[in-house]
Amino acid sequence: MRAHTLALTAVLAVASVAPFVDAFTPASLQRSTVIRTGQYEPNVALFRPLSPLSRLNLSNFIGMDDDDDEEDEDEEDEDDDEYIESSGLGDSGATSPFTGLKLDPYDPNPLIKPRPSDYFPEDFIEEAIPDDQIVQTMTKDERVENLTQMRQLQKIDLPDLHLRRDHAGYLEAQQDFKNKSKKDPWFGLNDRLRDAIQFGKPEAEIANIKTLMEKVDGPPGDVEIGWRGYAEQYDIYKYEATAASSGMKLEYEMRKERAARGKAMMLERKENEKKEKVEFEEDMRYPGLRREREAKGRREAMLARVMTEIDADRKKLEEKAKDMLGRLPEAEGDSIKNSLDLARADLLREKKRQSGEKVEEKKRG
Repeated sequence: MRAHTLALTAVLAVASVAPFVDAFTPASLQRSTVIRTGQYEPNVALFRPLSPLSRLNLSNFIGMDDDDDEEDEDEEDEDDDEYIESSGLGDSGATSPFTGLKLDPYDPNPLIKPRPSDYFPEDFIEEAIPDDQIVQTMTKDERVENLTQMRQLQKIDLPDLHLRRDHAGYLEAQQDFKNKSKKDPWFGLNDRLRDAIQFGKPEAEIANIKTLMEKVDGPPGDVEIGWRGYAEQYDIYKYEATAASSGMKLEYEMRKERAARGKAMMLERKENEKKEKVEFEEDMRYPGLRREREAKGRREAMLARVMTEIDADRKKLEEKAKDMLGRLPEAEGDSIKNSLDLARADLLREKKRQSGEKVEEKKRG
């Protein structure tokens, strides 16, 4: 036991030398003093045990939870409210000392808004033209030329300006496009009709808009009204179909056709089930009647097919006779009766001839 104590004392003595202390002590915690011998003396206070007060503070720091954070945030909010009240910004009548404007952080409608239309309404508000004053002031050729220019702006100019990031040119072209659309009142009426149909407006309002569209000579150029009742954007400006849109359209048509085919098959199946039910009930009440009726129907169909073939052969013979004789032979009376008479006369002649030959043979014999 004494040997172990001596060994531990030697280790501590070696570790207390300045180089070893500095190696295991952070630079921020190295507090040494220079002595006359020029060597460093470690600060013994660093190795002293903590006082009871330090231990209490450390335990409080380690045991802090989220409730303490929430309390701190509440205190910060209270400090902000006190600052607002002390500075006068919380009052509804407080004004800024720099601009003199009213500052109210709780006002739902602040004075300064990022909407220029509120300050310059004359540049943004468009006056609606009454329905009785809507007239067409352009000729047919002028409308076609106006539509061509609108398509040029919508399909080529505006996308090109957007890609080149020419904001001023884009706004100018967009304003030009709006002015051209206003020249022809049909475009505004088409937008009104689209909104009325999509939002389910009354039929009287929709009929009134359609009447106004007819009053302005209908759609310009080659624009056609689709099945929705109004002209879509691609119907007006004739956008070229991309590969993605073509694939989507093809897939839509295929799904539509499959749905129609499935619906037809379902209806046919229901009809077959009803027919089978009726036939089963009939067989139970009148056994064999249905089979006899079906056999009669087959015989009638067979007879009709044979008569059709006979008529076709007769027509072929008549056409062949016309080609050979140039005319059809005239039949006196009933053709069937005449044929029977001729056949009977031939039979009698043949019998007479045979009887005469037998008489002559008897005489010779």
